[in-house]
Amino acid sequence: MNYIVYETTTGAIVRSGECQDDMLDDQARVGETAIEGEADDTTQYVDGGLVASRPEITALWNKTEVAANGSDTATLGTSLPNPTEVSVSVPDGAVAPETEIVTSGTFSFATPIAGSYTINVIPPFPLRPHTQIIAAI
Repeated sequence: MNYIVYETTTGAIVRSGECQDDMLDDQARVGETAIEGEADDTTQYVDGGLVASRPEITALWNKTEVAANGSDTATLGTSLPNPTEVSVSVPDGAVAPETEIVTSGTFSFATPIAGSYTINVIPPFPLRPHTQIIAAI
């Protein structure tokens, strides 16, 4: 049988696989629950014992292109959940900022260096991570 093991308190899927029917309960460790089924841990979780889709953040970017002048800003929403982790991958020659923990509901990005910036947004679970490319020209 196919099985899914998830964190009992959060529903986060931690592993999956196949086992004999009588071995299902043996797949879970302390703080985990095993159920029969299949799931994709990147897009799904277990909610109330059932596999469900992980929701996406509702915050939106106001734009995905900025002038590389250090003051033109791309802003991600006003409703980011608290806390949300944001990290920026930068092109050659740019200084990589540290990962930022956003608690204000909004993330803003500006740069004086032209290039393509990948912004990874990791909201609290079960919300799905979000990746956005911002072009600085």
